[in-house]
Amino acid sequence: MSQELALLLEQTARDKETQLDLSGRGLISLPNKIFQLSHLQWLFLDDNQLTTLPFGISRLSRLRKLDLNNNQLITLPPEISRLSQLEELYLGNNRLSFVTADLAKLSKLKHLELGGNSLTSLPAELFRLSNLKTLAISYNQLKNLPTEISNLSKLRYLDLSGNQLETLPAEFSKLSSLKQLYLSGNTLTCLSSAICRLPKLRELDLSYNQLSVLSTEIGRLSNTLEWLDLHDNLLTAVPPEVAQLSELEWLDLTGNLLVAPEEILQNVEDPEEIIKYL
Repeated sequence: MSQELALLLEQTARDKETQLDLSGRGLISLPNKIFQLSHLQWLFLDDNQLTTLPFGISRLSRLRKLDLNNNQLITLPPEISRLSQLEELYLGNNRLSFVTADLAKLSKLKHLELGGNSLTSLPAELFRLSNLKTLAISYNQLKNLPTEISNLSKLRYLDLSGNQLETLPAEFSKLSSLKQLYLSGNTLTCLSSAICRLPKLRELDLSYNQLSVLSTEIGRLSNTLEWLDLHDNLLTAVPPEVAQLSELEWLDLTGNLLVAPEEILQNVEDPEEIIKYL
């Protein structure tokens, strides 16, 4: 441990500081002294080279935010589930191939970042986190979602971009608080009716999929949808129900097979003009 880091930990202990920022220090392991700082509420360990998280992490029982983005983590210790006050957990851009079901014990968790790992599936138990408001699982290798996703009734933001999803479960429609949904870069071939039944959806990104048809059910989103990205799909036409999206402020249909001048389609901030032409 460097002298600078030792002094920082001593100061944090002496002053009983609630925040400790050790991001970007090239750490390959964590000094045990960190786990003596039981008063910590915010711990930033992002942008290091950590491959494991010591069992001692469980001693930081007052932690509310733990940032481990951009490390080399392969697995998580079961003891992480003892952080009962944790509200924010960031694990993006690591090397995780699975997520322990023990995370479901973090009942106060509101924000969970798992993007940029190597996850092929998610444990059904994870969706017991009924207080989640934001969930990012982009750029993994997910092919399907558990039906238990319907339990996330408080979820407002969901990023599933860059996976291998072909369909969504019907239970998806029960995400009654969802406002932002990002599904770019999957292998979806049609617009799921479950998406069209989301009562508060404002932003929908379906770019870089394989959509050849846009369901007429999209009209169900007429009172909420403000932002719709459909660029780089296989659409040859759009249904007239798109004109019912009265709140729409942004529409991108570029990179499809539509018979329309590119200059019209590129005018993404004028959906009415685009729809009128089509």
